[in-house]
Amino acid sequence: MFYSIFIYMSKYIISKKQQSLLFESIDPKQAAEKLMSSIIKKKYPYIIRLEIEEREIYLTQTTVDIHFDLNKFYQITGTKPPSNYLESPYLLDLLKDKNMYLMTYVDEEDRVSFGNEFNDALENELKKIYNTLPNQMVYTKFQNIPDDYKSDNDRISPHFYQRWKEELEPVDLRVGRYIPTVDIEKLKITR
Repeated sequence: MFYSIFIYMSKYIISKKQQSLLFESIDPKQAAEKLMSSIIKKKYPYIIRLEIEEREIYLTQTTVDIHFDLNKFYQITGTKPPSNYLESPYLLDLLKDKNMYLMTYVDEEDRVSFGNEFNDALENELKKIYNTLPNQMVYTKFQNIPDDYKSDNDRISPHFYQRWKEELEPVDLRVGRYIPTVDIEKLKITR
C-alpha cells in the first residue's frame, strides 16, 4: 500500500518535511489531512488546509471543509468579489461566510467557473490522493458501525455492512464548505 502512495505522490514534488508527515507521532488521520493539504496546494495554492469531518459512524462518504485564502484566490484566478459587494462595502463582510461553492465569492461573470464542475474536479483530486493512503490514515466505509447496525432499508442484511466494513474501502470525499480567510481592507483598496 505504501508503494502505491509513493507512486501516486511521485507526480508531485514532495519535500522531506511532507514525507515526514507519514511517520510523525501524530494521529494518522491528522497526518492524512496535513499530507493531503500539502499535495492539493500544488494545484490550488490558495488552499490553506483541509479538514475531514469526524463522525462516530462512517457510512459511504464524508465531507471535507476547505480552508482557503480568499485574497490569494482572487489574485491567482484573476477574479474579484461580486460587484454589488464592492459597490456597497458593508456587504464585503459576507465574504467571511462559509459556503458550499466558491462561486458565491466571485462576480457574476465568473460564477460558472466555480460551481458544481469545479467542486467535482476538486473532489476527484481529493479522492485520488485519499484512496492511495494506507488504511490506518483514512476513514473507511462503515467504519465503527456496530455489529447489529440496521439500515432503514429492510431488504439489506446487517451482514452486508459487516462484509463491506471488512474490505476497508476509503469513504468517498465530498466538498463540505469553503471556509475563507480574507483581509477585507485589502479588497476595499482594490475597488
